Amino acid sequence: MNILVAVDSSSTSVAASREAAARLWPAGSIVRVITVVEPIYGWSVPEIEEALEQAAEQTVQCAAEYFKQAGLETTTAVLMGDPKGADFLSLPDAGSISRVGLGSPFLVRYVSGD
Repeated sequence: MNILVAVDSSSTSVAASREAAARLWPAGSIVRVITVVEPIYGWSVPEIEEALEQAAEQTVQCAAEYFKQAGLETTTAVLMGDPKGADFLSLPDAGSISRVGLGSPFLVRYVSGD
């Protein structure tokens, strides 16, 4: 199973990562932990951009550690862009998911199409 975990630096995100890592996942599951750094529009301050990227890297590494400790293969990525830019999120029918957390404070209840 491929598991995508989006994180930020909030305590809620840390708790959600810890909770997700504690679940029983099928053997061979792969976790990808990501976060998004918003660009600084209208400014060019390389030192601040680098500090934001370093903080984001620390955030994904911290969350990834929970999954690694649970014995799951885990990768991380820091992406650049506007995480609030999506108007629609499509989740495929995964069959066994009862709820999917979309970061703080959103929660989507899964409804099977079957």
